[in-house]
Formats: sequence, structure tokens, C-alpha cells
Amino acid sequence: MKHRERARRPAFTLIELLVVIAIIGTLVALLLPAVQAARETARRTQCTNNLKQIGVAALNFENTNNYLPNGWYVPGDSTGAQGYGGYCTRLLPFLEQAPLYNTYNWNMSWWDLENQTTVQTKLSTFLCPSSPVPPVRTGLAAITSVGPFPDRSMAIGDYIILRGYLDYFTIPAPSDNRVLGMLMSIDTGQPVLSQVLDGTSQTAMIGERAARPQYWVKGQKVADTNSYFSFDGGWASYQSVWLRTFLADGQTIVTSGLGPCVIDCNNGYGVYSFHPQGVNVVFGDGSVHFLKDSLSTPVYYALLTKQRGEVLSASDY
Repeated sequence: MKHRERARRPAFTLIELLVVIAIIGTLVALLLPAVQAARETARRTQCTNNLKQIGVAALNFENTNNYLPNGWYVPGDSTGAQGYGGYCTRLLPFLEQAPLYNTYNWNMSWWDLENQTTVQTKLSTFLCPSSPVPPVRTGLAAITSVGPFPDRSMAIGDYIILRGYLDYFTIPAPSDNRVLGMLMSIDTGQPVLSQVLDGTSQTAMIGERAARPQYWVKGQKVADTNSYFSFDGGWASYQSVWLRTFLADGQTIVTSGLGPCVIDCNNGYGVYSFHPQGVNVVFGDGSVHFLKDSLSTPVYYALLTKQRGEVLSASDY
């Protein structure tokens, strides 16, 4: 009997149990941010790799065609038919997607029914894993004078051509090559490397503009669509944008002088991501850089343009 009494262990008291639960809760609270940060680091790395592949594909396109893929295309055939689309479709053969490229009807626009098989195909290379938007969207809004198309779908793409800057303080005018980005051209039908007088390692080419067609401002979702690009967001669509500067609210376009907000202001007229404190951008030499939200407007404009003659160092951005 005494042996049994000695072997008996006392149970946890309620206070001890509450203390253990509190300790476990504290440990979880400490570990959760670290886990989330590690996951975001992995997502940002994948995004960087995506842009690296896209940048190399653009340079391989140039090596094959002797010109760079431009902000949009307007192909035509002998009957005069024309179609509209963006740079991503043209890069498919250089991203190991030649079979998908061959399904695309180049005499039709990206939104036409004949191209639905192609444009609704989800491609991870065109998707930033940090973006909260579903990878495929059903229902296209009105596109200029055509549409809407509630029965059609498009796979989303988060990377756009940086066409150059456009604001009311711009001197020279936006029609001047000096304010244009690397993949835009006024003088010739197609942009070429010889136009990049500032150097490919100092000229931004393609960057993030995530979460379209939703409208986001400084980390907050404002609307499901934005009137400027309600039809946009598909990787096969135009996928190019003029860059503007904004007031501190992130959405009021500056009409005099240079605005203080240029990175992660909104995903309408600017580069935008869901990475903390900045966005990924691939430069003309194929290198990927992380541009911080604190980037100054003059440096931002210098990186966007190819013929302004600015001298920059890596420490500037």
C-alpha cells in the first residue's frame, strides 16, 4: 500500500496548466513573424528569378530579331486584319513555351475568342507569388470600343514594360526618346539596343505591377477594378505603363513639380509589389534590382530613361 502511494504522481494544477499555455502562446507569437518573413523571402526570391528569366528572354529575343520586344504590337496580314497584344506572348519561345506560342493567332487580338486557349493558360514565370490576386480571371471589361466579354478568361501577369515617365512637369515632351524606356521607340518601328545611350546596366526594363485588375494604393485594396486598366492584368495583354509621380497619399497625380511617392504608390500608373519596402525590376543587362520605396524621384526617372545621360552608381538605388 505504501509503495503505491509513493508511485502516485501529483497532477498539474490549473495555474501550472495556464502558465504552460501562456509560454507556448508566447513562443508561437515569437516564431510566427520569423516564419512569415522566411516565406516572404522565398517568395521574393522566386519573383527575382521570374524577372531574371524574363530579362534573359528579352535579350535572347533581341539576339534573334535584332530589335527588342516593344510595349505592344499591332500585327497585320495581307487582308488588313490587325491584332493587339503585349510583349509576353512574343517571349514565349524564349521561355520554353514554344507549343503555347504556336497556339496564338497573330491576326487576332489577345482578347478575341480565337486566342482564349492561349491567354487563359496560367504561367508561373509571369506571376509574383506574393500577389494576392487569383492567377486566372473570368470576365473581361470593355476594351476601348469593344467588349465587355463576361464569358472570357485571362491568366494574370504581374510584370510590365516600363515605358518611361509621363507627368505634367515633363521637359522634354513624352514624344521625345529621352523620356522613353528601353523597350519603347519613337524614331524607329522597334526599339534597338543602340538607342540605350545610358547603358543597359543603368536602365530599367521590366518591373512589377502586381494585383491587377484590382486597384491597390499603399498596401490597401481600394476597388476590384480601376477604370484605367479594368481590362488589364492578363500576361497576354498590353503589359506596359507610363510611370507617374504622386503625392504622399499614393494616388493623387502630381501636376506641378515632382511628387514624393514613386514606388509602391498604386498599381495604376506605377510599379507595385507586395514585398516589404520595394519592388523587383530587371535592368537592360538582365540583372534584377530591388528598388526601395524611399527611392528619390530624380533617380527613379534616371533609371526609367535610356537617353538622358545621367550618371548613377549602385549606391543611388
